[in-house]
Amino acid sequence: MKSKLKSTLYFLAVLSILTTTINFVAHAESKKLSATKSAYLTSSCTPIINKLNQLHVSDALMRVNRGQLYETILNKIMVSFDRRLQNNSLDASATSQITSSFSTQLDTFRKDYISYEEQISNTIKVGCTNDAQAFVDNLDKSRQLRTKVYSDVQNLNLYIDNYSSAFTVIKSNILGQGVN
Repeated sequence: MKSKLKSTLYFLAVLSILTTTINFVAHAESKKLSATKSAYLTSSCTPIINKLNQLHVSDALMRVNRGQLYETILNKIMVSFDRRLQNNSLDASATSQITSSFSTQLDTFRKDYISYEEQISNTIKVGCTNDAQAFVDNLDKSRQLRTKVYSDVQNLNLYIDNYSSAFTVIKSNILGQGVN
């Protein structure tokens, strides 16, 4: 669980860096940039694009690592345990339901991450030297999609916690019946 916490903290730190680096883009709806902000953005374009490229690379690596971890949890722990319960004629309804929800949420995570990845790539391609307004609009869309991916991660982690709780209840019930 320490690595889960460490990954989550890293994810939050990167999200914070993105938000504070380009703080004037934090509006949910597109707003016209003032001439001053547009000039600032154009003059600061190279470091901003460099940070976005770094974020893009680190997010891709984190997505692969998290995706593999979630796949392992789903297939090697949840599905395997549910099958074992069923094979031993034990009630697997609580864990099976969580497993199904986790699988659905994992599919959502994948889909949302692909949308985010495509949007951040588009944002980087647009750049900020030629059309600062288009860049800001694309950056805002990227931020919103990244927030959605973060929410997916939180939901997946919640399902893991719920599964752990259901496992503990099943374990207590089995041990209470004297079955080893």
